[in-house]
Amino acid sequence: MTLRHFGISWVKCDDFFKEIGALRATTANRWANTFLSGSFDKFINEGRGGKHISSFYDVFPDIELLAKNYSVQRCAAKAADFDAFELAKFIDEQFYMLTSIKKDSNDSLIRSVKSCRLDLRRWGARFESNSQRPYFEGHKRQDVVQHLTTFLQHFLPRKDSYYLISEGAQPKWQIPTVGTPTILIFRDESTFRSGEVSAKRWLYDDQVPFYSKGRELDEEQHIDYIERSASASMHVGFDAYFDNATILTQFERLFKLLEFKECFNNHKIEIIVDNARTHSARNYNLSDFGKGISTRCPVDRLQWVDDKGATQSLSCYFQQGSNRGKSKGLFEIAVELNYNPSPKLKLSELRQLLAHHPAFQNVIFLS
Repeated sequence: MTLRHFGISWVKCDDFFKEIGALRATTANRWANTFLSGSFDKFINEGRGGKHISSFYDVFPDIELLAKNYSVQRCAAKAADFDAFELAKFIDEQFYMLTSIKKDSNDSLIRSVKSCRLDLRRWGARFESNSQRPYFEGHKRQDVVQHLTTFLQHFLPRKDSYYLISEGAQPKWQIPTVGTPTILIFRDESTFRSGEVSAKRWLYDDQVPFYSKGRELDEEQHIDYIERSASASMHVGFDAYFDNATILTQFERLFKLLEFKECFNNHKIEIIVDNARTHSARNYNLSDFGKGISTRCPVDRLQWVDDKGATQSLSCYFQQGSNRGKSKGLFEIAVELNYNPSPKLKLSELRQLLAHHPAFQNVIFLS
């Protein structure tokens, strides 16, 4: 119709359509007659499209069921190493097992990787970002790198003094050969999911991996815990973390008992509770304090440990005078902490000034 609009004859239009392999005038005329005077069934039954042959899963429905169940189980696993290639290999193995055909080493997979990707999406799986990767993946802070280097240098020069386990399918204990034999008792939270390095993974809506340290030990490593079998217990510190004082108090009994164990005689014992530095919290948040007298104040007193290890405290409310019972505000607190702030300082500047005080700095906890 467009060509006819510009005055081109239908003969030239038909020749042009013939050259490009398009619908010619003769065919268009036949379909027009069918539409106007023929039957509707004949018009819609033009013999193109649809499913002409049986698909792979039509012939092997059992393999489809096994493959789908396998993909659901692998997507629900903790490790994010499942991909379409693994599914293709599984289908290939099931096919030759079911048909009893011997596979030639040069034969390709019975179902391609691209087809398996389409299968996963058809079954309801999604290929999305893996949010369970370890925190250190791709963004280590400089202070963490320095701390890690210092930490490792304590062990690497003395590695021959520790009891080690050899690599391989059948690991064996390696007895220390240099210096005093050292037993290293290690509990490191940062190794949890440390193998999670995949940026994306396949997921099913109702089969999202559940990460639980207790469940991981019990189900995957077959470790059974007998009720009331412990000979000692530990009380976790504030906010479910161990601070230094709690560690020394709670582990004191363990340190004493280990020395009397015969198998530990003439040995050095080192215990690592946690080498991660990401567990931190502020005792007091500067954003919760107001600047002036009788403004917001979340606590009655500030407490901190000074450079000499002594505990110091400061009341956040006036104890006497005309302002008795009122909050001091950050300005008055800065004055009493000997910062000598200028009366013209803004609230944001006061916060920056006090941010260096031990009471408002991060406190590192051990988990």
